[in-house]
Amino acid sequence: MQRLYFHATELEFERIFEIMDASFPDCEMRTKEKQYELFTTNKHYNIECVGNDNNKVLGFMIVWDLGEFIFIENFATDESVRGQGFGGDLLDFVIEKYQKDVILEVELPNDEMQIRRIGFYERHGFIYNDFYYLMPPLHVGDDFLPLKIMSYQKTFNVKSFEPYKELIYKIAYQQ
Repeated sequence: MQRLYFHATELEFERIFEIMDASFPDCEMRTKEKQYELFTTNKHYNIECVGNDNNKVLGFMIVWDLGEFIFIENFATDESVRGQGFGGDLLDFVIEKYQKDVILEVELPNDEMQIRRIGFYERHGFIYNDFYYLMPPLHVGDDFLPLKIMSYQKTFNVKSFEPYKELIYKIAYQQ
């Protein structure tokens, strides 16, 4: 199966949200309406996709282009292609396309799946930064979510990460 990489258009949004909804708990993603609003109105918000030769979206990555770096917010592949390299290939494509520092959030390594996810990113050149980070709530009534930060080929500490965090909070989380 041939893999195609492309910047999403509104035509792919329904399929992207279908994969997102099947892959993330509500506290880690915005509502469908809010995702669509950001996708169609926010210049920093991009969705990069991997698909097959039938133009079917098989994976996506939400990429916030924040100037000197990109922030990967949500990233998932369709369950039918997990473990076949689609996610890793999309990640490598995005790193090459943007040519900037890359930051992403990961869950704390409390179970096998979370540990495997961290290992996946490490195999693609990411560094697990050993400080706590709080993801702002995406829904009214939710609490901040304790996570960790991973960064592509660059190590951070709390102090060096602060300017990145400020931009992520201000632009991606609108805090």
